[in-house]
Amino acid sequence: MIVDESVIQIIKKFKGCQETTPVNFTRLILAASPTYNPTDVFQAADLIQKCLKWVPSDRTNADACINHPFLASHLKFRHVPLNSI
Repeated sequence: MIVDESVIQIIKKFKGCQETTPVNFTRLILAASPTYNPTDVFQAADLIQKCLKWVPSDRTNADACINHPFLASHLKFRHVPLNSI
């Protein structure tokens, strides 16, 4: 297999990406709006962190996202059977 030289350069550049400084999403959310409910802030930050895991197998899946306390407390889902559409 022939690999383009530019691909090799990109791989070398991003090889150490896993060793980045963790982002404090709670601080980011509070900086955007300090009046948010503290429980909402912590739950939202937790959900964001779980969705942005570097390793795909460590990331939360769609079912876990929908059932996460942040989304579960704010979204009202209505089940619509597929045969009724």
